[in-house]
Amino acid sequence: MDSVGVLVERVESGGWWERRRAVRRLSKLQTPTSVRALAVIAVSLLVSHRDAKVADSARTAFTGLAEQPLVDAACDALLETGDPWLARLVKEAGHRHSDGQRDAVLSFLTGDVERYRRLDATGTALREVHERGDDMLRFHLAERARDETCLQWVRAVVGGRPSRRFAMVTDRDWSAIAGILGATERWESLWRLAFAAPPAWGGRMLRMLDEAEWTPADPVEQRAFAELSALARASRAVLDCGWVPADPTRCPESRAACEAWW
Repeated sequence: MDSVGVLVERVESGGWWERRRAVRRLSKLQTPTSVRALAVIAVSLLVSHRDAKVADSARTAFTGLAEQPLVDAACDALLETGDPWLARLVKEAGHRHSDGQRDAVLSFLTGDVERYRRLDATGTALREVHERGDDMLRFHLAERARDETCLQWVRAVVGGRPSRRFAMVTDRDWSAIAGILGATERWESLWRLAFAAPPAWGGRMLRMLDEAEWTPADPVEQRAFAELSALARASRAVLDCGWVPADPTRCPESRAACEAWW
């Protein structure tokens, strides 16, 4: 019997008869590896463009799984990528992971945020997946959090995190964090995070607070906030004028000049 890898290769590069025969064989294998392969095929724009029937067959097989180990493999495929099209298929099929923590994040990715909140009250599961995931998975987690205005995601990403580990938080994450905290008017949290965020995001958070006409309750913090807000307004005014800093890393064109530069 052909291996999963060989069958996937035929789906991607074979003729129409080979492609359709290969996806049927993948559907019959009923193994976790074949399920993961079907997940990739089901959401592949290239496969769908070349042969819509192949993609439809993969989707039908993916959503028709019954045995729990295979369902877990289907859920794991989503948890590895966060692909929104795959999330739709998982939701349509009603797949649930047998592991409670992974099922919590699965619920988050499929848009069932209320169920996620029940299963992951501390945010531990979401934080673990966020930290172990690649950039694409983190991107999809941030987009889902932004769509749902999910404060639990903000807590999972930055809550209780040592300052040295804030380097793991990406620009996409900071953008979603600022948007969610602003939408929910969590100004105090935004104020605290302005000191942990990279300078560009810290400045943006200060401007958001200034525009919301918010000030800290503590008199000492009020003075600090007033001074920082003035600086943030000034920096915004400079940028609005079109000024950009000189690039100190720009290397002269000639080799001699380059050597002299260094």
